[in-house]
Amino acid sequence: MERYTTFDPNAELNGRTVLGFIRNVNHEDIESILIRHHLNKIDPEKWYNLQALLDVLTDISNDFNSTENLVAVGIAAGELGIMYLPPELKNFTREQLFESYDRLLYATRHRGNAGNITFVKESPTHFKMITHIPYPDDIFYGVFYAYLRHFNQPGGHFILRYDDTAPRHDHGGPTTIYHIEIS
Repeated sequence: MERYTTFDPNAELNGRTVLGFIRNVNHEDIESILIRHHLNKIDPEKWYNLQALLDVLTDISNDFNSTENLVAVGIAAGELGIMYLPPELKNFTREQLFESYDRLLYATRHRGNAGNITFVKESPTHFKMITHIPYPDDIFYGVFYAYLRHFNQPGGHFILRYDDTAPRHDHGGPTTIYHIEIS
């Protein structure tokens, strides 16, 4: 039985983001899984079937060192996403990032229904990020960690953590809630 399943069997993810599978610090840990799934070579101009990628992520999540490997892939995917940002988005404030992430970034890297991400401003320094996506929680933790690091203000700090009061997607919940505290 598949653990991670797409909402749309025809959904795809762009190759520039998929490069995170092979350009992460823990690549050696997951290389055999990528070879088994024929994803050891990625074309950044190609679109990849999301379910095939989720199958790889399922295997990674069932392997040793899964949290670290998933976060590493997520960070690499986030860094690649930042590298390919249009110039007008590279200097967004954190609030502009939160307001537009789903529409301008997440949705443009996918074709088909890959879920959605919403942000709720709890206070000027506290935001909730609610993800209704098919990915493992740790992948998106890594992706958004990379974005927060890039959009961090000089001398600023941030904390990204899971909400411990609601069941996460990985634990059978319909969504995963992350808390972002910034200073």
